[in-house]
Amino acid sequence: MKTKPNGYWKDWSNVERELKPVIDKLGHFPTQKELIRLEKSSLINAIQKYHGGLFVIKERMDYEDNDSLNKQKLEKILSEYVKEEI
Repeated sequence: MKTKPNGYWKDWSNVERELKPVIDKLGHFPTQKELIRLEKSSLINAIQKYHGGLFVIKERMDYEDNDSLNKQKLEKILSEYVKEEI
């Protein structure tokens, strides 16, 4: 594995560049466990140390929280169900 230059992970554009292929590969924003499984520990460390953690990065990149998406889907299903019952 190639060593990154000093300060590499402090630069947001580098973090984003490293994260986008992972997102493309998985088809969704990765969890910490997925990043570990993909051997992206340096990326995880950089996100936590310099950029506020995965939740902050997810918001910064305009990805919705999975819980939020699930609630929205449930609300839509319930709303449609109630309309059918009336």
